[in-house]
Formats: sequence, structure tokens, C-alpha cells
Amino acid sequence: MEKSASRRHVKLPASPDLTTSEADKTERYAPDGERPYSVPGPVFMSGVLRRQFSRPGGGAQPAGLSRHEAYGAGAASNETSLSYRALFSLSLFGLFADWLHPLYRMNLGAETERLLGVLALMAAALLASGLFRVSPWRMAPIRLAIFTLSWFYLCSALAGGSWPADYFPGMGNDAVLLLSGKIDEVNAASRLLLLLAGWSMLVSSVQHLALFRGSTVLFTSVTLVYLLVLDKGIGSDTTVDIILSAALIVWMQGMGGLPRLLEKAGGAAGIPFRRWAGSACLLAVGLTVAAWIGTEASGGQPGRIEPLQTAAQRLQAWASEGLRSRAAAITGTTGYGSGGELGGPLARSDDPVFTVESSQSAYWRGESQDRYDGRRWSRSDSLSSPISLTALSAREAAGSGGRTLRQRFRFAAPSAGGIPVFGTGRVLSVSDVRQLDGSRLGYILTGGERDSFALPDLAGSSKVTEYTVDSLLPESDPAVLRKLTGGDPPEIRAANLELPTALPQRVKTLAASLTASAGSRYDAALAVRDYLQSSYPYTLDTRVPPEGADFVDDFLFTEKRGYCVHFASAMTVLLRSEGIPARYVQGYAPGRMLAGRGPQRYAVTQGDAHAWVEVYFSGAGWVPFDPTPATAAGSALPPVTAAAAPAPPETPAPAAAGAGTLPAPALPGADRRLRRPQPRRRCSPPPRGAGGGA
Repeated sequence: MEKSASRRHVKLPASPDLTTSEADKTERYAPDGERPYSVPGPVFMSGVLRRQFSRPGGGAQPAGLSRHEAYGAGAASNETSLSYRALFSLSLFGLFADWLHPLYRMNLGAETERLLGVLALMAAALLASGLFRVSPWRMAPIRLAIFTLSWFYLCSALAGGSWPADYFPGMGNDAVLLLSGKIDEVNAASRLLLLLAGWSMLVSSVQHLALFRGSTVLFTSVTLVYLLVLDKGIGSDTTVDIILSAALIVWMQGMGGLPRLLEKAGGAAGIPFRRWAGSACLLAVGLTVAAWIGTEASGGQPGRIEPLQTAAQRLQAWASEGLRSRAAAITGTTGYGSGGELGGPLARSDDPVFTVESSQSAYWRGESQDRYDGRRWSRSDSLSSPISLTALSAREAAGSGGRTLRQRFRFAAPSAGGIPVFGTGRVLSVSDVRQLDGSRLGYILTGGERDSFALPDLAGSSKVTEYTVDSLLPESDPAVLRKLTGGDPPEIRAANLELPTALPQRVKTLAASLTASAGSRYDAALAVRDYLQSSYPYTLDTRVPPEGADFVDDFLFTEKRGYCVHFASAMTVLLRSEGIPARYVQGYAPGRMLAGRGPQRYAVTQGDAHAWVEVYFSGAGWVPFDPTPATAAGSALPPVTAAAAPAPPETPAPAAAGAGTLPAPALPGADRRLRRPQPRRRCSPPPRGAGGGA
């Protein structure tokens, strides 16, 4: 027969003169070169499709049927083919969602939730693009666009719209860090780039293997193992996710059997597609419901293997009449740290941390934290973006103005990194960062707002021993602060007014009553500070609030005593309740002034670790306030006045400078909040000996 000029599909009847294989060959490859009649698609190239496109004699593909047409050959009905691919891809998306859902339920923070949402949308978009049979080269721009848009969105949300100007000039540094194996020091945008690239390849590869090669065993097995590890290994309950994943796998297996049945039936007309797909779906739903009912009827999860830490906690609870009381009885030591649950009892530690050369005493600021979840403080961004010391100096010096102070920090023990760069007020520049091996470090880490900085993690002899910081001192004149009445920038309000949705109303009512008569933001801050100092005693003998209780509410209305973490947290939350941007800050009090000739020096120990509050004033920036009482035990600290030092001008007295502080182990290497597990917060009592008063 001549090839049809119109290239319409032609089905040739089997000739009685042909052998079975020849009839099969004529049936499958019409001489007009169009798609074969009886090939069910979009299924497994190594299975059904490979058999459909192979000549019985094992020869090459027939003339008139291009390789691309053979690869993308569809079912008898293109509508059925697309529907099949869509349903199969829908089940794949369900499994990818089961990967992300347990992480979302862990409440890892707004940034992580945003990332998980973008990963889910990327998976949906990539799977949708894979439904259409086009050349990989034609599909590449679409998938590249999905990847690029996702990457730009996440980076803009993390560092603002101007991030490309800061990121692309430093890509060479990231490449060097990657080649040297220091991936945790790579810019956050580069880490997102690697993560999204890997996720894109994973989603596309899994869909291709499932639809065209029939290979789903590896992906489905890894999914179940992953969910079991989350459930049994770290105690995240993934029972529902496992049941849903099992149902989706059953549905996929049912759908995967359809092409083979169609082939045996002699074509698409043999078995109704929609009926089979619906039956597979009903079977999966039925098994899901049965598994759920069985779980509930059995009273949960009999025989469930508890995670290791859960078993240990249960043993502690048995030995100490309750897990919560046992946890509260564990007394930490004073020192700097972040990330842990607030409120545990503390014991004083006087381990040396660093000495500071400075022309005046000051509070040594570590980092601010703007996110409060009712139990702990954290940062909304991570200190993970490298910035060269030269670029920092040029960028910050441009708009500095005001009074500055230079400080030289020397660690008691060389630091491996991962800790904040300490300073006073706003850090303008960091220089002469010396390491144990005699070399100098040329960069540090920062976050999106560049209000806090950290030393990168280093290994071996590359440990930081000392560095110099130039700081811009905060405004400390009450007359100036009272006159500042401008509006707050939207980004400041968005990041520093956030409160837990479950914050008890009585906290907000108290805040309103304390600030009702304030004539300015400064007066409102003083009213809250004075109330806390006069109404609550200082002590290290505290407890973690009961499970489900808000830390600040428990301190204000139940416990009614605490150390600096309690007072700083309470002031921050009370001010935020009245629409005043405030944030929690941790660092060190000035320490003890050392005698001797030469530059003025201060010795700082873990007992000087402290927490205070910064309040935003339009036109002045962030201004420190210290709400911790001065009457705990006194302090030997020198006076810190508004005219002489940048320490919080609103502190009640010198005694407050050491009157309470945060939880953690020894400073060098202790603060691992950037990318590592968090140490428990510690806080110190004020040194004994001298009285204090405001």
C-alpha cells in the first residue's frame, strides 16, 4: 500500500497469508508512519512500550516511524493517554507531599515553612510539565523557568529584592568554599540553588522512571523507609503519612497493571480505562480506611517502637515522678547560648570568655532574636551569608554618623567559629581577625538585615583568637528619644511585632494598662521596664513552664520571679502587644575592669552573660533597655551612664548589668544556632558584693 499523503492513521487488517509475527508487525506499524493502533501509553518503556515497539524478529524500528514517535507513542486515545499520565503523576505528587508534610508539622519556623511550600509547588509544576510528550530539549526551558522563579522567590524573601547585587559578585567565593568542603559556610542563596536543583532532578527523574520505565519500587521503598525513620528515629508521628503513602502505592500498582491487561485484551477497547482507574482508586481508599479504623480501634499503635530519646525520657519520668519535673530539676550553668526552651534553673559559672580593650565600659552585644513562639526565641533569618570584611567596612561606613567606639576582643580559648561577632550597638566594621595559625580571616557571616554577625566555622589551626570591631553607639539622650515620633518601616514592623496566636489576652491587657498614660514611645518603654523591675524579684531558682503554657504569661502571672531571660522576654512581648517594635538581645555585661597600665581592659566571664531588649525609634534605630532588677545581689560593675557608655541608657543601675543572663556552655564554639543543634540558654546572677540602685 502507498504511504498516505495526508498521513492519516491506517489500520491494516491481518492478512491470512502472513505469519502470526508478520500479522502482529502489520498491526503495530501502519505503513503511513503514524502512531500504532494498539499501543497503550504512557506506560513503561522497558516493559509494555518496549514490547509494543519491538519487531518480533528483534529488528530495528520500522521505516516511517521516527525514534521520537516510538518513544512517545500513546494509547489508542490521546485523551486516555493524557488522563493516565495525569492520574499516575497525581499519585507521585501525593508521595512527594508525604515527604514534606512531616517536616511542615514540626513547626521549624516561617522560613522553613516557606521553603517546604515552594518545594511542593515546584513538584506540582514539574510533574505537570512532564505530562506532555515533547522533546527533552523543548521541555528544558520550561523546567529551567520553574527552577529559576522558585530560587529567586526564596532568595528575595530571605534577603530582600537587592540580593542579586550582593550575591553574584561573590559566587567565586562560594565555589572555592564548595571545593574545599565547607558547604556550611556557603552563601544561603547558593545552598538554596543546590537544594532546588537536586529537588528538580529528583522529581523529574522519578516521574520519567515511573511513566516510561515502570520503575517505582526504589522511590516507593525509600518513601516508606524515610517516614519510618521520622516516626521511629526522631519521634515525629507519621502514622497518617505512612497510611496515605501505602494507599498511593497501591493505587500506583493498580494503575501500573492496566497496560499489561490492555495488551492481553488486544487493545484499549478490551478494558475500560476509567473503570479500571476508578476501581484502583476505590481499592486504595478502602485499604486506607480499613487501616485507619484498625489503628483507632486498637487504641492507637500497639507494639509501637518508641524513639530512643522518648524511651529515655520515659525512664527519667519514672525515676523522677514525671518528665516535666525531671527536666525542671536539671540545673544549667550560666553562659551565652540560644535556641533552648526558656526558664530552666541555673547555677553560676565564672569561666573566662574573653577580654576587651575599650576606652569605656559597655554591653557586649551578641545577636538579636525577633521570633517568639511562646517557649523560646529564635531569629527569622540565619547568619549564614558570607561578607568580606572590606565590603562590610565600605557598606557600613557610608551612612554611619554619630559616636563610634573601637573594641579589641581576645578569646580566653581560640574559637572554632559559629559564635556571634560581639560589639557595642551597630557593628560598622570588623578587622584584623587573627587565627591560631597566624593567618587573618577575610570574611564573616551575616543575615538578611545585617544587624548581627557571626564567625564562620573553622577547623584545625584555623581558630579565631582575636578581632577588632568598630561600633556605632546607640542614641541615649532621653530628650532626643522622646521627640522621635515618626512611623516605623514596614519591614521593621513585620519582623518585630510578631506574637504567638495563643498568647493569653491578660498579657495584652496588662501591656495596655502599663502604657495607657505614656506620652511617647520612650515613656511607654520606661513604664514597662519600671513595672518589671519593681514588681518581680530576681532569682536563678526557676522552672520551665508547664507544657502548653506561654513562657511570658507564666512568668508574669504564675511564677512571678526569674532572671534576665524572663525580664527581657516579658518586656519585648509587652511592648509588641502595644504595637511597639521590640526584639530580644543577648550578649554580655561589661565584665570586670582589669588594673594595670596600657589600654583599658575588661575581663568577661560566663557569669556576665546577659539578655536585654532593643526598642525601635524612627530616626534613631534600635535603642537598648534593660528591665532586669538591680536589687538581686548588687554588682561590682562600673557605672554605665548615658554620657559615658553605650550600655542601655535606660538600665536601672550598674547592678542590673550583670543581673541575669542566658544559658549555654563555654563561649568559644558554643553558639551553633546557624546550622547546628542549639545549646540550652543560661543566665547568670549578678556578682555578690556591691549594692546597686537606679
